[in-house]
Amino acid sequence: MAPNTNIVIPWRDSGEPWRKKSCDLVAEHMKDYPFIFADDGKEPFSRSGSKNLGADACTDTVVMFLDSDTIIPHDQIDAAIDLARQGYVVHPYTNYVSVSRHETQAVFKKQLLPEQTNGEWTITWATGGATVIPVDLFNQIGRFDEGYTDWGFEDISLLIAAKRAGAEVKRIDGNCYHLWHPRTPDTPEILAGAEKYRREYLEEG
Repeated sequence: MAPNTNIVIPWRDSGEPWRKKSCDLVAEHMKDYPFIFADDGKEPFSRSGSKNLGADACTDTVVMFLDSDTIIPHDQIDAAIDLARQGYVVHPYTNYVSVSRHETQAVFKKQLLPEQTNGEWTITWATGGATVIPVDLFNQIGRFDEGYTDWGFEDISLLIAAKRAGAEVKRIDGNCYHLWHPRTPDTPEILAGAEKYRREYLEEG
């Protein structure tokens, strides 16, 4: 285990019970790591700003960003941290598994472990959920783009910025498990983020 590495989890309780249960489960899963719940206090909630704020509290040479609804096996996390110490940007999974509502309920009730779920769908090209990156590189490329507010696009944009700087991106074999919750409506901020991504980053995505 790599207990010295800070895990930054952007989080604000919106009152939505599925998300709160997921966050509690992630906190339980990560209890042996020095994780940080980060909220920069902006309205609407800014994942980019909150992640940047959390990174400011890190004391290690690498930092991991983890979504509050995502479970990743510890051995994959540890392997990703070890690889990031060599200068790489690392996703600690190859398969992004979207767990169904029914199976998420079973996970909450301790009837299933996340790794026992089948998932509604699985993709191999995901860039969200979790990223491990050297702190020096994170600062060099300008951190998360705070031009994004609310949800979405900050993860892939950071990845593109890292590639522009010449960084190499690697993955650790294995699954990550995204727990089900109601979908966030497409707010004006989310739609603006999508347009910003198309305008500034999409050609390199």
